[in-house]
Amino acid sequence: MREFKDCVEEIEVFDVNRSGLQFTWNQKPRGTDGKLKKIDRILANLACTDGFVGAHAIFQPYRISDHSPAILTIPTSYKFTPRPFKFYNILVQNS
Repeated sequence: MREFKDCVEEIEVFDVNRSGLQFTWNQKPRGTDGKLKKIDRILANLACTDGFVGAHAIFQPYRISDHSPAILTIPTSYKFTPRPFKFYNILVQNS
């Protein structure tokens, strides 16, 4: 774990803002209550978070796996607005 922590610090990444389940891994051994841990993450660097403002991770409920599926949501920064229709009268006058 120390090596991983050193690597994360060296490449300067950090957890993306998140929502959904707090614990991303679920182990339910037979006959006990089980363990819940946060071991799954979505990491980004500063350039990524500056370029994709508002990006966030959503950790969904467990399904087939014992890991929570994670979805990285990146909002669109460009909203399409149609340009107004322009009709040039010169097209009609020369006919």
